Amino acid sequence: MADSKFKTWVTSSLAGLAFASPTPAIAENTPPNLSNTVSNVQAATPDTLRPSLRQTMIENQQMEQEPWRKEILKQAEILHKENIGYQWGAKPETSKSSLDCSGFTRTVLQNVSHTNLMKLFGQGTSQQINQNKISESELRPGDLAFIMGPDGKPNHVAFYKGNGIFIHDSQSQGGVAETGKKFTAKENGKDQEVEFTEFRRLTPEIQKALLAGMIKDGILKDSIIAQTKYSSTITPMQARR
Repeated sequence: MADSKFKTWVTSSLAGLAFASPTPAIAENTPPNLSNTVSNVQAATPDTLRPSLRQTMIENQQMEQEPWRKEILKQAEILHKENIGYQWGAKPETSKSSLDCSGFTRTVLQNVSHTNLMKLFGQGTSQQINQNKISESELRPGDLAFIMGPDGKPNHVAFYKGNGIFIHDSQSQGGVAETGKKFTAKENGKDQEVEFTEFRRLTPEIQKALLAGMIKDGILKDSIIAQTKYSSTITPMQARR
């Protein structure tokens, strides 16, 4: 009796296997869900890519269209690698090894333009903020970012580097360094979180001075100035966002 039940169970099990839906073939060494991943990537467009990736694409395109942006970041990175320190009130005319935040931004621009930009750009943050105001969504590499004090006046300035990163000369970080939009700084002897909230774009006059300096260095040809459209606010590419 037991043997009969066992034979019946085996027969029904084999029948089930024979008529079961076949398992889809999986290519050898193919990671799980690879076909879905490939399909998603192939279907992706600038409007469907992850925001951070799309932002990087826009920023890179902007630097190609406006080459002075890339040169600003290059010169800022040179000062970073030279371990330029921080000293309050230190300017390029008075110090070579340490600068303050506004001395850093002006040094970078003067290293690109090979001209003294005191009149066009200003010496301190209260003067340097007098550039073309932009919103955070319009921020592109090479633009300026400011931290505002309790009195509503700027007390710190940096360059936007791209992908949410800023480069500045910071007392709390011991010199030229990279940072995010928010970071911890010493305020009245205490650690306090601060944030870049005001953003500016260099005026067309300064952009032209930067391009002229790049021509002197042989980075650009003379014809580039006549072909360049200087940006002061939002560009057509940004408007499509």
